[in-house]
Amino acid sequence: LVFLLTLGLLMGCGLSLNSSSVGESKGKDGETETTNSQTEEGTSKVPSMTNGQELPLTVATTTPSGGSLGLEEESVRIDYPTGAVVAHRLLGTLNTLNPHEVTLSSEEELAGYLFGALYHLAGDPETKQATVIPYHAADLPESLDQKNFTIHLKPGLTWSDGSPLTASNYVWSLEKLLDPTAQNLLAVEYTDHLPLLNAKGYQSGMVETFQAVGMKALDDVTLELSLAMPLSSEEVALALTTPLLTSPDFIQGNTGPQTIKDSEDWTTVRCSGVYELEGFQPNHEVVLKKRQDSVLTDFMARYFTSDYISLRHFDSNFNALEAFYRGELDLVPVAGTGYKKLKQDPRLHLAKGNTVWGIYVNLDKPLLANSDFRQALYWGTDRTPIAVGIFGSYNSYSGFVGPQSLVDKKGEMLAYRKTKESRSNVEKANVYNLNKAQEFASRVKQQMTEPEVLELVVPAQNEQMLAMAEFLKSSWESLFEGLLEIRIKPLDLSAAYERYREGEYQLGFGAMGQDMFDPWHSMMAFRSDFPNKLDRMTSDVFDRLHEEATYGMARLEPARRLELLQEMEAYLLAELPQIPLFVNADAYLISDKLEIPFKDFIPGVGFGLDQAQLKQEINE
Repeated sequence: LVFLLTLGLLMGCGLSLNSSSVGESKGKDGETETTNSQTEEGTSKVPSMTNGQELPLTVATTTPSGGSLGLEEESVRIDYPTGAVVAHRLLGTLNTLNPHEVTLSSEEELAGYLFGALYHLAGDPETKQATVIPYHAADLPESLDQKNFTIHLKPGLTWSDGSPLTASNYVWSLEKLLDPTAQNLLAVEYTDHLPLLNAKGYQSGMVETFQAVGMKALDDVTLELSLAMPLSSEEVALALTTPLLTSPDFIQGNTGPQTIKDSEDWTTVRCSGVYELEGFQPNHEVVLKKRQDSVLTDFMARYFTSDYISLRHFDSNFNALEAFYRGELDLVPVAGTGYKKLKQDPRLHLAKGNTVWGIYVNLDKPLLANSDFRQALYWGTDRTPIAVGIFGSYNSYSGFVGPQSLVDKKGEMLAYRKTKESRSNVEKANVYNLNKAQEFASRVKQQMTEPEVLELVVPAQNEQMLAMAEFLKSSWESLFEGLLEIRIKPLDLSAAYERYREGEYQLGFGAMGQDMFDPWHSMMAFRSDFPNKLDRMTSDVFDRLHEEATYGMARLEPARRLELLQEMEAYLLAELPQIPLFVNADAYLISDKLEIPFKDFIPGVGFGLDQAQLKQEINE
């Protein structure tokens, strides 16, 4: 999803690590969440990785017959068959099982396992690179003109109740997703990231009939796609790694998707992915069981090694860490002092993050509307004490395009940050310059007639976040010498993001998720018309730049498109709707029972933990 940001709590309890997106999260007050594109997690075609965000997380251990795993009494009780390979993972907040309604990274991960997609992003053991694999599709999309594509489905696909899964199911699901009355955030994947003909018009109400949208079922196993602009077969396949299928069980009448939230309802859900629900207690534990589907047998064996996946929710990272040491979790994130204490542990693995975290600035508020004030905060923030001193493994960051984001530079895929275009915007990761900051602050202070009070929203119940907030408070108050007071407001992320969407904030911590393979698409989160907008910037200039890069002929001109990315980032650095602070480089303890297929982190795939095998199995 190119806007399903991963914004778990950065303390790691509630993270899922297996996703693909950039975007934002919805959530209810008092619930921990992740978001979509500005997040979170957002919606990108590649799993965005942040501490408390998504990272491919499949870790397996063998459970004796009837083993209870030592879980609490209220946990789901499953009698696992003797020798069954069971993955034990972290579970984030769940508000829905419907893939069309996902706004949290944990929900998106679960949707991927339960419903699958036409294609799947996995690691290639030989090349050690991320690669797109046909899932429900039989092969890669075929096209003669790069605008009209044919996709063949594997014959004999079924839902978990045994009924046929056909091309018409995909078309029906798309119609429900684009329903103008539903306002599904995931729809952006098929209106913009994959620009299906007339999809955007239909969702906005400008096109009256769904029959005009560019997806048709030619027969039970053949889909025909028509695009509004040309794309390569590889780009189309990558876009179609996002779950689209939804179960008819979620739909009630013609009013759009309805959510199944009660534990009593989960047994009615028909699944089309590798796994089906075996046990379900909302926001406590979910157990998935691998389906018996002969059509997908080879695919399952190669890319999903676990017979069962048990996902458990923890109220704190401490409790999750304790469960890891008891052998009840296969992977757990560590940060701050925990990371520093465990740096030499051979089970510790570092992921490469691409999500830009920082402080959203409400440009509608009087003092914050002053460009000099925002520039003073940008140049006056020393990021190293936050990234390294507080979080331990993170990297200082001062730009808006993630360090792993790739661009086409003279026919070679290159990290944007290594280009001269990028360096013209940001020369170094930590641009801290106190003298420059004081120049901006001096101009602001001349206009201030009395001290100002600003509220800074940060995630509650998170030691590192609160320490970061105290550091920012001290730095910024010192910069304005008694004329500024920062009041820290701890909130659960869901409540914080609700405030951001409504514009009811002054300063607020959050993240901008990144599509590693399409950083231009990630910039959509800052457009004036973005439907789930967190920042308060509105700009015709920025919108035109994004329009040209995403929908114009520049899409087919790599040099011009790179220029446009540089111009968009330069515009954001001038306006500063967010003060960038760091990029996560999350640290995880991974069970030594596993043989990790990729020792070096692969962007988009991570360590390939869904493909991990038990060491004892390998030895045998």
